[in-house]
Amino acid sequence: MSVSDVDIANAALIDLGYEAIQSFLDDSDEARAMNAIYSLSRDRVLAAHPWNFATKRLSLAAAVVTLNTDEWDAAYLLPADSLRVLYIEPKGTPFVVENGYILTNVSSPVKCSVIYRITDPAVFSVSYISALQYRLSAALCTALTARRGNAQDYWRLYQSELQEARTTDGQEGWEARNNDSPIGFARINGSNISAHQLTDGEWL
Repeated sequence: MSVSDVDIANAALIDLGYEAIQSFLDDSDEARAMNAIYSLSRDRVLAAHPWNFATKRLSLAAAVVTLNTDEWDAAYLLPADSLRVLYIEPKGTPFVVENGYILTNVSSPVKCSVIYRITDPAVFSVSYISALQYRLSAALCTALTARRGNAQDYWRLYQSELQEARTTDGQEGWEARNNDSPIGFARINGSNISAHQLTDGEWL
């Protein structure tokens, strides 16, 4: 049976002693609080670790933009659903992310690995669902109960789940440990970009 966003939300609510909700739009304090934090919490947990189900490799063509810096030679527009750049090829190459663009000195096309936004809970891994539940519980402790001590307990559980994921998820590597470059969430429209997901271990 597939898991829904409401299922995950209810796991956090029930853990705190609250009644389950039917929808994020229910007329209740619990639903309103969950509706306010769920999407942001989901994205933050995604960006916190290179989950197997939420990483892909892209090949991007250089964007036509004016660079107001002498430090970087080229800019590459990231897809709007990108949450975090893990690395660009060759691994260890310097780069920064500004306003939704990768800035680097690599010639076009640039190949990179990113964590991207997943909104379908049916593809979430079990460890990710547990981590998200604990993060939601920590946030709701403050929003609904003001029990900050309990919030800290849930935050420790969340951190523990991330640590376990680093051991079991199969994505931890040099690039994940050493390139911790979160990107902005702003959506920037533009052309001159070619993004293709990795298939069978090859760049497309």
